[in-house]
Amino acid sequence: MDHLEVAAEGATQSAGSPADANLASDLRTVAGARVYFGHHSVGRNMVEGLRQISADEGIDAIHVLELEEEPDPSDTFFAHSRVGDNKDPMSKIDEFAERIGGWLPTEPDVAFMKFCYVDFTPDTETSHLFSHYQSTMSRLSEEHPHVRFLHTTAPLMTRKLGIVDRIKLFLGMPVWGDDANAKRHEFNQLVRETYDRNLIIDVAEQESTRLDGTQQQYTKDGQTYPSLVPAYTTDGGHLNEVGKKKVAAEMVRVIARNVDAAGQ
Repeated sequence: MDHLEVAAEGATQSAGSPADANLASDLRTVAGARVYFGHHSVGRNMVEGLRQISADEGIDAIHVLELEEEPDPSDTFFAHSRVGDNKDPMSKIDEFAERIGGWLPTEPDVAFMKFCYVDFTPDTETSHLFSHYQSTMSRLSEEHPHVRFLHTTAPLMTRKLGIVDRIKLFLGMPVWGDDANAKRHEFNQLVRETYDRNLIIDVAEQESTRLDGTQQQYTKDGQTYPSLVPAYTTDGGHLNEVGKKKVAAEMVRVIARNVDAAGQ
């Protein structure tokens, strides 16, 4: 029998920007770089969060542009676009590679892509997906030695158990949401084990960590899994204002660190 162990959500969570004395400095660093980000809807949430924390910090120098709408960027930019199709993660890897390989009007200093929570189901072959991702990123790094490629973990969902799911848990039967989340966690662990921590924008870690530092998690079959903090989402998957700012602040921190490293 499975035991649900969900940590308390936390009584108070501020809607303001994440406390980070270096955030304004990091934003200025990002403003002076060329960045490309391939994504879908949660990625758009992150870009919206970037706009919001920039406004909060009084930084208006970041040229955020969507490539489909503004294909000719300036000298510095934070360019983003959709890549591939949801529920087809391989297509996202391949289109990201195509954009880096020639679709982008200017080679970026930093580039990264992100999968979506809907890209993972109980049937996802995470090792096969990661193998294609890893080999593609290795090839891109060789072909574009001046681009610093970052890596993201897959976003999470909240754990919602209806009466049917609880009955299934009691009977030891599979629960679709739990099994899909396990695949996301497997993929994210491969990212963390393979790449240098300084190169990872850990979306899942930010989404599962409350503002007080405690974790949103549950235990199933003797293993602990993280899940999205309910206070960060509008619908169990996409991010609200608090979630957008929190994940965007981490994205900015990692990008800035790598821009600085590349310039040394």
